Amino acid sequence: MALTPFNILGSSETYEHKTYPLLLGKAEFTEDYLSGKKLWGACKHATETHAKIKSINAQKALAVPGVKAILTYEDSPTIFSSDVLFWGQPIVGIVADDWYKA
Repeated sequence: MALTPFNILGSSETYEHKTYPLLLGKAEFTEDYLSGKKLWGACKHATETHAKIKSINAQKALAVPGVKAILTYEDSPTIFSSDVLFWGQPIVGIVADDWYKA
């Protein structure tokens, strides 16, 4: 049985066309196109285990300028649940016009 020669394709001199814009800081990202037209979302996670959420008062959070909505198990039962099963389970969603407010 004859061995076939081992060839290495390409060389260290080849560069992808996407590399140079990244290195020079001229690459374009989605963030560059959506400036000012987006909302940010974040979740509040449970700090207790095996609990039952009776109610959520979101008035203080909604009073913060820039907060657009608070999503709970009443609004989105497929995402959030009133029964907390594990630590870190998402229980509330916050939608705001800034990442730090969300």
